[in-house]
Amino acid sequence: MAHNDSSTYSSDTESESDERYRSTDLSDNDSDFGTVNLQNTQTESGYGFCNRQYSPNSSNSSLKYHLVNEHGFVFKECESNKKVKPDIDEKLVEWIIDDLQPLSVVEGQKFIDLVNILDSSYQVLCLSKIEYLIDNFYEKSLKDKKDILQKIK
Repeated sequence: MAHNDSSTYSSDTESESDERYRSTDLSDNDSDFGTVNLQNTQTESGYGFCNRQYSPNSSNSSLKYHLVNEHGFVFKECESNKKVKPDIDEKLVEWIIDDLQPLSVVEGQKFIDLVNILDSSYQVLCLSKIEYLIDNFYEKSLKDKKDILQKIK
């Protein structure tokens, strides 16, 4: 199952022992599930099973809506990928520079496939953005080296 953003969910009324039935990752773009069976979920008729059917072609938003409204689940969003993206961008640029990779490497389908497996929510940078980041990296490195030389004098 591919995951684009991660969420954990829990019911307002569940005990810690019930948490094992509830912890999972969901994303709005997941669509490879069919029947959802939630063991020990509280419904109006007490604890039981939920056999609500979802199409494999639908998004998870319907499932999330159902879990919140029918089972009292509360979704807690994981750390934003926006905080991680700059780190990945920086490491990508460093890899290109240090290993003398051609900029076009980021346009290759195998590279894109690899990145998607590692982090399906990460969008590979376009060439112009990579060029911009390399220029910034160069300018920062040049400034740092000049500062070091100034301290030596």
